[in-house]
Amino acid sequence: MAEGPLRFIDEVGLDVADFIFGEMAHYFPGGSRARRLCSRLLAAGLKGRKNGLGTGFLRYEGRADSVTNAATRSLIPAAGPAIRAARGITSNLMDMMIR
Repeated sequence: MAEGPLRFIDEVGLDVADFIFGEMAHYFPGGSRARRLCSRLLAAGLKGRKNGLGTGFLRYEGRADSVTNAATRSLIPAAGPAIRAARGITSNLMDMMIR
């Protein structure tokens, strides 16, 4: 991937990602953490970069990207103990895309 999964979702829009996760639920029942998270962000008015609002998982200001604000972080549930290895973080983010 040229970009990470969270940035990718921001680029296509959280509304589109939420719809896709809903369609995937027909084939992969049991609930999706990714869909629940997208729904929370949408409810808070965070729709991603493609919607022109400049806020989703990341905050976009011109060409620079920065980590989301505290309000966005409060919408994301704790994932458990911190993972130190970059490979572990990558694996968790990719896992989120397929659940």
